[in-house]
Amino acid sequence: MSKILIVDDNPNNIQLLATVLSSNNYDIEYAESGYDAIDLFKDQRFDLVLMDVLMPGIDGFETTRIIKEKYCKRNIPFIFVTANTDTDSITKAFKLGGVDYITKPFNEAELLARVETHISLFNLRLQLQELNNTLEKKVEERTAELTAANIQLKGLDNAKNEFLDIISHEIRTPLNGIIGFSSLIKSSIDDENILPMFDYLEKSQKRLEDFSTKALIISDLRTKRENALSKDSINISTLIEQIYENENNKKEYKDKGIHFNTKIEEPVLFADLYFIKILFETLLINALKHSKPDSSIEVETYAENNMINIKINDGGNGFPEKILNSKSSYFVSEHIDNNPGLDLFLCQLIVHTHNGTMELYNDKGAVVKISMPALE
Repeated sequence: MSKILIVDDNPNNIQLLATVLSSNNYDIEYAESGYDAIDLFKDQRFDLVLMDVLMPGIDGFETTRIIKEKYCKRNIPFIFVTANTDTDSITKAFKLGGVDYITKPFNEAELLARVETHISLFNLRLQLQELNNTLEKKVEERTAELTAANIQLKGLDNAKNEFLDIISHEIRTPLNGIIGFSSLIKSSIDDENILPMFDYLEKSQKRLEDFSTKALIISDLRTKRENALSKDSINISTLIEQIYENENNKKEYKDKGIHFNTKIEEPVLFADLYFIKILFETLLINALKHSKPDSSIEVETYAENNMINIKINDGGNGFPEKILNSKSSYFVSEHIDNNPGLDLFLCQLIVHTHNGTMELYNDKGAVVKISMPALE
């Protein structure tokens, strides 16, 4: 039941208002002066106040001001009851926070309609405030949970990177000894039945060494932020041609007779030279490895929408559907035999660290398209 305070120095007015309101299921309290009304607010709560304007001592305006300033924290509705309908009185009532006014003599139906409307609005505001408080509390709790989870994830990510770093170093130490001794033993063996075994051993050693090296680079990248990169202007054309010449002169690629065609429209990229060199080395080595004899590797760069686009198209059989349809990171380097590796994952990580994107698709051969910001 809503509780209404009637403030009026005329007992007849109080009795009339109380009779109408109590018969409509409102709980009524009254005060015959502004001072009495202020005292009631010290220890009671009301849902609406009917405030007479003209009273001896302090008038309804001053009474309202004091109550709102000292005791009324819920912003309850004040309806002024007045015989004055001049603009100044009405304006003053609204400035003091009044929501409505009723003129004397009042109409019973009008009084009930206005009281019911403002109590309903007041209750809706309370419900909305309670809902907001509940939502704010839930948001705070959820934020705390997410913060704790994020801290835990960061800890796990750091532990994972540290573990990867340790494993990579632990692999390299004994691996160096294995490589050295196997080369020494191979040089002293003439048995043609055993030599192929050493060739396979060398390939396995190289693959393990390559994994260890890339794992260290990935660990380094995962701990770096974009603003921690050492960025500089890089001539893409010069870098790619140097890498191609160095790799193509190696015995395993030289005899394949692979042609190299470039179309460099945008030669400068602002990025970290160390990681960009690893990126292009990885992509070009894979392109040379998977291109068919006497085929071509096409490299194209162009600017579009403030991005530098770099496309490397090899002369091989293309990526298998399993890789193209993968929604996860590309943990595959051997796109012909589908052996797992770190090459494309490493390339993707380098590109993402530079705020770029990497896309895989087939166009005659396999195509890797990289888009990176043109400017710092």
